[in-house]
Amino acid sequence: MHRNLASSCSINESISLSTHGLRRRLARLFRRGTGKLVIAPVDDSLLAGPIDGLESIESKLSQFADASAFPTPLPKWDFAPDAVVGYRLASAHLSKYQPIAPFILNLTASTTIGAHVDKAIVGGVSEALALDATAVAVHVNFTSRYEMRQLEKFADISSNATASGLPLMGILYPRREKDGRDDNYDALRLEDANEWTRLVCHATRVGVELGCSVIKTQYTGSARTFERVVRAGEGAAVVIAGGRPRDPPDFIETIDAALSAGAAGVSFGRNFFSRRDSRPWIRAAIALVHEGQDAKEALRWLESHTSGE
Repeated sequence: MHRNLASSCSINESISLSTHGLRRRLARLFRRGTGKLVIAPVDDSLLAGPIDGLESIESKLSQFADASAFPTPLPKWDFAPDAVVGYRLASAHLSKYQPIAPFILNLTASTTIGAHVDKAIVGGVSEALALDATAVAVHVNFTSRYEMRQLEKFADISSNATASGLPLMGILYPRREKDGRDDNYDALRLEDANEWTRLVCHATRVGVELGCSVIKTQYTGSARTFERVVRAGEGAAVVIAGGRPRDPPDFIETIDAALSAGAAGVSFGRNFFSRRDSRPWIRAAIALVHEGQDAKEALRWLESHTSGE
């Protein structure tokens, strides 16, 4: 009986400690106090290689720490994202600029020269803790033929992350393979917005059910449809993916519409890192997401700082 009591106390203490860790890391992630996020993934460096903007991870990350080109009374880190998602290389370089941006370690990967829709486990919770990551991320492509095994990996990582007090970010897309290529349901988006939104809602709900604090998913094209996605998130921070690089009007309009639907912000890869200078784009997103800046004003500022992009 005494052994059972001791075991029970040990379990309760472990749960308590992991809860404390989770709270501290979430506070670090949501450091601006708005409950919203501007995330800059650079994990395409592994997925697609040294593509435009990611020829040098170190050079790109160093931009986040340099506000010298923008005379302003704003704090230096108002030109930096709230977090960077990546792998070991990003972690190594980002550590030079802490506390500019917390790090989220992506534990899953594939490459564009292989079966990109499938995802392999390439890291673990213990590695994330060793790297002092603020959170871990897992990618699942719903409706793909690999969905079931990706869900199994997702569930295992979620359990380990919870036990270790690490927040979990789900990168959750409806995506399958067709004729040897990624099929992101581009045709369905145009033909049946309701069915497309239903798929995104389902992917989002799975993320909540499996313990995600943050969910990155596809924007459904309008504030009206994306409201359903936010509701499916049941209180998780739902942030939108950016997709293809957008011009300034489309960039601002998309963020503004998503926010009006209740989105918690953005997680933009190519829309940040593919720019010659990522800082104006990040700054414009911060102004919208965290400061509630008027979209027209944000657009004027962005266009004035991105001439020639």
